[in-house]
Amino acid sequence: MRGKDAQAECISWIFDIMERNMKSMYEQSDWGWDPIAKQNELTEPEAWYLVASSNNKFVGFSHFRFDIDHREEVLYCYEIQLESTVRRKGLGHFIMSALESIASEYKMHKVVLTALKHNPSAMQFFCSIG
Repeated sequence: MRGKDAQAECISWIFDIMERNMKSMYEQSDWGWDPIAKQNELTEPEAWYLVASSNNKFVGFSHFRFDIDHREEVLYCYEIQLESTVRRKGLGHFIMSALESIASEYKMHKVVLTALKHNPSAMQFFCSIG
């Protein structure tokens, strides 16, 4: 779904899980944590979301955009966040596979992302899926 079309409840949960999962890591990085800038980024017109739910509760999401990176059309994965209760159960891999399918459908050359060096579990996850 497009970020601009997301219901307020969904965007509120997305910001909440971002803050719970990432605030301390952003604070350790050169970027720092700026809640207003993050809220604005999450609701920009270019933002797209893939949201997973279970039993009428949000459990995971990916924020992505269609972009140009080094003169190549790419699907840029800005975020992938999961509730702790669903981690290490295949949902992250499923979301990444879905992003690859979306990228292929829209003729993007690849899926790219940036992982914070202060996030070893993300580095381990992305290395494990190639």
